[in-house]
Amino acid sequence: TVFSAKKKGVSCTLYESGSLTVQGKEMDPFIEFYLEPEILNTFRHSHPTAHLDLTPRIGKDEAGKGDFFGPLCVAAIYADSDGIRLLAEIGACDSKRLSDASILKIAAKIRASYSYTVIRLFPHKYNELYKKFKNLNRLPGWAHTAALGDMVRKTNCREAVLDQFADKHLMESALKQKKIEARLQQRTHGEEDLVVAAASILARAGFLEGM
Repeated sequence: TVFSAKKKGVSCTLYESGSLTVQGKEMDPFIEFYLEPEILNTFRHSHPTAHLDLTPRIGKDEAGKGDFFGPLCVAAIYADSDGIRLLAEIGACDSKRLSDASILKIAAKIRASYSYTVIRLFPHKYNELYKKFKNLNRLPGWAHTAALGDMVRKTNCREAVLDQFADKHLMESALKQKKIEARLQQRTHGEEDLVVAAASILARAGFLEGM
Protein backbone atom coordinates (compact mmCIF):
# COMPACT_ATOMS: atom_id res chain seq x y z
CA THR A 1 0.00 0.00 0.00
CA VAL A 2 1.24 3.48 -0.93
CA PHE A 3 -1.42 5.27 1.12
CA SER A 4 -4.91 4.89 2.50
CA ALA A 5 -7.31 7.70 3.39
CA LYS A 6 -10.89 8.05 4.50
CA LYS A 7 -13.50 10.64 5.35
CA LYS A 8 -17.19 10.42 6.14
CA GLY A 9 -18.82 8.14 3.58
CA VAL A 10 -15.78 7.35 1.45
CA SER A 11 -12.40 5.64 1.72
CA CYS A 12 -9.68 5.03 -0.86
CA THR A 13 -6.49 3.02 -0.99
CA LEU A 14 -3.66 3.30 -3.53
CA TYR A 15 -1.49 0.23 -4.08
CA GLU A 16 2.06 -0.04 -5.43
CA SER A 17 0.59 -1.75 -8.52
CA GLY A 18 -1.09 1.55 -9.41
CA SER A 19 -4.60 0.34 -8.60
CA LEU A 20 -6.85 2.63 -6.57
CA THR A 21 -9.89 1.28 -4.72
CA VAL A 22 -12.73 3.57 -3.66
CA GLN A 23 -15.46 2.41 -1.28
CA GLY A 24 -18.32 3.82 0.79
CA LYS A 25 -21.83 5.23 0.33
CA GLU A 26 -20.40 8.55 -0.94
CA MET A 27 -18.23 6.77 -3.51
CA ASP A 28 -20.13 7.94 -6.62
CA PRO A 29 -20.05 11.69 -5.82
CA PHE A 30 -16.36 11.40 -4.90
CA ILE A 31 -15.58 9.79 -8.27
CA GLU A 32 -17.81 12.13 -10.30
CA PHE A 33 -16.95 15.47 -8.70
CA TYR A 34 -13.33 14.99 -7.62
CA LEU A 35 -11.51 11.89 -8.87
CA GLU A 36 -12.55 12.10 -12.53
CA PRO A 37 -12.35 15.88 -13.20
CA GLU A 38 -9.34 16.62 -10.96
CA ILE A 39 -7.19 13.49 -11.38
CA LEU A 40 -8.30 11.48 -14.41
CA ASN A 41 -9.54 14.37 -16.59
CA THR A 42 -12.31 12.14 -17.93
CA PHE A 43 -15.99 11.53 -17.22
CA ARG A 44 -16.44 7.97 -18.44
CA HIS A 45 -18.18 7.05 -15.18
CA SER A 46 -20.78 9.83 -15.27
CA HIS A 47 -21.41 10.16 -19.02
CA PRO A 48 -22.01 6.72 -20.52
CA THR A 49 -22.22 7.15 -24.30
CA ALA A 50 -25.20 4.78 -24.48
CA HIS A 51 -27.41 7.51 -23.02
CA LEU A 52 -26.17 10.45 -25.08
CA ASP A 53 -28.48 12.66 -27.13
CA LEU A 54 -26.73 12.50 -30.53
CA THR A 55 -28.86 15.17 -32.25
CA PRO A 56 -26.49 17.57 -34.08
CA ARG A 57 -26.81 20.98 -32.42
CA ILE A 58 -25.21 24.22 -31.31
CA GLY A 59 -24.54 24.63 -27.58
CA LYS A 60 -24.16 28.05 -25.94
CA ASP A 61 -23.05 29.37 -22.55
CA GLU A 62 -21.22 32.29 -20.95
CA ALA A 63 -18.68 32.97 -18.21
CA GLY A 64 -17.59 36.06 -16.31
CA LYS A 65 -21.03 37.64 -16.12
CA GLY A 66 -20.92 37.98 -12.34
CA ASP A 67 -17.22 38.82 -12.04
CA PHE A 68 -15.83 42.28 -11.32
CA PHE A 69 -12.50 41.63 -13.07
CA GLY A 70 -11.88 39.90 -16.37
CA PRO A 71 -13.92 39.61 -19.57
CA LEU A 72 -17.48 38.52 -20.17
CA CYS A 73 -17.11 35.49 -22.46
CA VAL A 74 -19.89 34.00 -24.59
CA ALA A 75 -19.23 30.74 -26.42
CA ALA A 76 -21.11 28.73 -29.04
CA ILE A 77 -20.03 25.35 -30.41
CA TYR A 78 -21.44 22.95 -33.01
CA ALA A 79 -21.24 19.17 -32.63
CA ASP A 80 -22.65 16.42 -34.85
CA SER A 81 -23.29 12.86 -33.65
CA ASP A 82 -19.65 11.78 -33.82
CA GLY A 83 -18.59 15.06 -32.24
CA ILE A 84 -20.95 14.52 -29.31
CA ARG A 85 -19.46 11.07 -28.69
CA LEU A 86 -15.98 12.60 -28.77
CA LEU A 87 -17.01 15.27 -26.24
CA ALA A 88 -17.95 12.47 -23.84
CA GLU A 89 -14.62 10.73 -24.42
CA ILE A 90 -12.49 13.82 -23.76
CA GLY A 91 -14.32 14.58 -20.51
CA ALA A 92 -16.53 17.55 -21.41
CA CYS A 93 -18.88 18.45 -18.55
CA ASP A 94 -20.19 21.50 -16.71
CA SER A 95 -17.13 23.74 -16.32
CA LYS A 96 -18.04 24.41 -12.67
CA ARG A 97 -17.07 20.79 -11.94
CA LEU A 98 -13.56 21.19 -13.37
CA SER A 99 -10.34 22.73 -12.12
CA ASP A 100 -8.89 25.64 -14.08
CA ALA A 101 -6.07 23.43 -15.35
CA SER A 102 -8.53 20.78 -16.60
CA ILE A 103 -10.65 23.43 -18.31
CA LEU A 104 -7.68 24.75 -20.27
CA LYS A 105 -6.61 21.24 -21.33
CA ILE A 106 -10.08 20.19 -22.48
CA ALA A 107 -10.70 23.54 -24.19
CA ALA A 108 -7.55 23.02 -26.28
CA LYS A 109 -8.87 19.64 -27.45
CA ILE A 110 -12.27 21.13 -28.29
CA ARG A 111 -10.77 24.01 -30.28
CA ALA A 112 -8.73 21.55 -32.34
CA SER A 113 -11.75 19.51 -33.44
CA TYR A 114 -14.89 21.67 -33.52
CA SER A 115 -16.43 24.72 -35.16
CA TYR A 116 -16.96 27.34 -32.46
CA THR A 117 -17.25 31.05 -31.73
CA VAL A 118 -16.11 32.87 -28.59
CA ILE A 119 -16.94 36.54 -27.97
CA ARG A 120 -14.91 38.25 -25.22
CA LEU A 121 -15.88 41.64 -23.85
CA PHE A 122 -13.15 43.12 -21.67
CA PRO A 123 -14.13 45.64 -18.97
CA HIS A 124 -13.61 48.78 -21.09
CA LYS A 125 -15.80 47.46 -23.94
CA TYR A 126 -18.26 45.92 -21.47
CA ASN A 127 -18.80 49.26 -19.74
CA GLU A 128 -19.11 51.03 -23.08
CA LEU A 129 -21.82 48.60 -24.21
CA TYR A 130 -23.56 48.65 -20.83
CA LYS A 131 -24.15 52.39 -21.26
CA LYS A 132 -25.92 51.52 -24.51
CA PHE A 133 -28.01 48.58 -23.28
CA LYS A 134 -28.52 49.76 -19.66
CA ASN A 135 -29.47 46.22 -18.68
CA LEU A 136 -27.31 43.39 -17.34
CA ASN A 137 -29.15 40.68 -19.31
CA ARG A 138 -29.55 42.51 -22.62
CA LEU A 139 -25.77 42.77 -22.97
CA PRO A 140 -25.03 39.01 -22.85
CA GLY A 141 -28.22 38.54 -24.89
CA TRP A 142 -26.67 40.65 -27.64
CA ALA A 143 -23.43 38.62 -27.45
CA HIS A 144 -25.30 35.28 -27.49
CA THR A 145 -27.29 36.41 -30.53
CA ALA A 146 -24.12 37.40 -32.38
CA ALA A 147 -22.41 34.09 -31.52
CA LEU A 148 -25.42 32.02 -32.58
CA GLY A 149 -25.76 33.94 -35.84
CA ASP A 150 -22.11 33.27 -36.60
CA MET A 151 -22.48 29.54 -35.92
CA VAL A 152 -25.64 29.24 -38.04
CA ARG A 153 -23.75 30.81 -40.94
CA LYS A 154 -20.72 28.54 -40.42
CA THR A 155 -22.59 25.25 -40.00
CA ASN A 156 -26.10 25.78 -41.38
CA CYS A 157 -27.36 24.10 -38.20
CA ARG A 158 -30.72 25.44 -36.96
CA GLU A 159 -30.92 23.54 -33.65
CA ALA A 160 -29.43 25.26 -30.60
CA VAL A 161 -29.49 24.88 -26.82
CA LEU A 162 -28.70 27.69 -24.38
CA ASP A 163 -28.12 27.68 -20.66
CA GLN A 164 -30.97 30.06 -19.78
CA PHE A 165 -29.78 33.25 -18.08
CA ALA A 166 -32.86 35.50 -18.39
CA ASP A 167 -36.52 35.47 -19.41
CA LYS A 168 -36.91 33.46 -22.64
CA HIS A 169 -38.52 36.44 -24.37
CA LEU A 170 -35.22 38.34 -24.31
CA MET A 171 -33.42 35.89 -26.63
CA GLU A 172 -36.50 35.22 -28.75
CA SER A 173 -36.88 38.94 -29.39
CA ALA A 174 -33.16 39.36 -30.16
CA LEU A 175 -33.19 36.52 -32.71
CA LYS A 176 -36.24 37.96 -34.47
CA GLN A 177 -34.65 41.40 -34.57
CA LYS A 178 -31.49 40.02 -36.20
CA LYS A 179 -33.53 37.68 -38.46
CA ILE A 180 -31.67 34.59 -37.28
CA GLU A 181 -33.64 31.46 -38.13
CA ALA A 182 -32.88 28.92 -35.42
CA ARG A 183 -34.87 26.74 -33.03
CA LEU A 184 -33.40 27.79 -29.70
CA GLN A 185 -34.10 25.76 -26.57
CA GLN A 186 -33.44 27.69 -23.37
CA ARG A 187 -32.95 25.48 -20.31
CA THR A 188 -32.10 26.09 -16.69
CA HIS A 189 -29.12 23.88 -15.73
CA GLY A 190 -28.39 23.78 -19.46
CA GLU A 191 -24.85 22.51 -18.81
CA GLU A 192 -26.38 19.06 -18.30
CA ASP A 193 -26.52 19.01 -22.11
CA LEU A 194 -23.12 17.81 -23.31
CA VAL A 195 -22.79 20.39 -26.11
CA VAL A 196 -23.75 23.23 -23.76
CA ALA A 197 -21.18 21.84 -21.31
CA ALA A 198 -18.55 22.11 -24.05
CA ALA A 199 -19.59 25.73 -24.62
CA SER A 200 -19.26 26.38 -20.88
CA ILE A 201 -15.67 25.06 -21.02
CA LEU A 202 -14.79 27.30 -23.98
CA ALA A 203 -16.35 30.31 -22.26
CA ARG A 204 -14.56 29.65 -18.97
CA ALA A 205 -11.25 29.05 -20.78
CA GLY A 206 -11.72 32.37 -22.56
CA PHE A 207 -12.27 34.02 -19.21
CA LEU A 208 -9.20 32.43 -17.63
CA GLU A 209 -6.99 33.33 -20.59
CA GLY A 210 -8.39 36.84 -20.55
CA MET A 211 -7.45 37.19 -16.88
